[in-house]
Amino acid sequence: MDIASTLNTVLPGSSSGSSSNSSETKAIADYNSFLTLLTAQLKFQDPLSPLDATQFVSQLSQFSQVEQAIVGNQKLDTIIKSLGASSMMADVGLIGHKVELPGGAVELKDGNASLTYSLADNAAQAGVVIRDANGTIVRSMAVDNGAGEHELTWDGTDNSGNDLPDGTYTFTFGAADADGKPVTSTSYVTATVARVETTTDGTELVLSNGMHTQSSAVRAILS
Repeated sequence: MDIASTLNTVLPGSSSGSSSNSSETKAIADYNSFLTLLTAQLKFQDPLSPLDATQFVSQLSQFSQVEQAIVGNQKLDTIIKSLGASSMMADVGLIGHKVELPGGAVELKDGNASLTYSLADNAAQAGVVIRDANGTIVRSMAVDNGAGEHELTWDGTDNSGNDLPDGTYTFTFGAADADGKPVTSTSYVTATVARVETTTDGTELVLSNGMHTQSSAVRAILS
């Protein structure tokens, strides 16, 4: 009896094996089908031509592998759920704290906003464009073009010098060398962790500037 298709469903490394509920349900169904087929084979084998002993032992071995694979998948599910719970409890401790991480969305509060940016190399020119929640450019200005990290503080005014309302604004940096070739830039923002949510990929931090990110992206905890 060929049960390769049954084994491929549940053994580790197979193309369709997984720890999801749907895969586990299918594995158990195939496991039960295997038992039914094996029992039927033993019941209806030809007395004049009984099942070859070697083949029988091989099928029993495959039976054991199917059973172990199902048990292994169930244990993995338990471990994954436990790790997910531990991760969420650790992330909950960040609620109310300010964190720094890569991003370009900052909060303007009381006419002040600040962030950090870095340039991979010295640039001939570098600048930043600031947009409001509607994507409209409200301010553009030149910034320090030296290699390394820099602090940028914005006073909350637009290109005409008018005060803008508090809220979330986005920053986009650009830099180029003397030949006009782009220089890599990275911006880092500071925001407060407002809450923690669970997703299909694990837990996620929801920040005061509207960003959603995993805790692994946090570069520093400031307070």
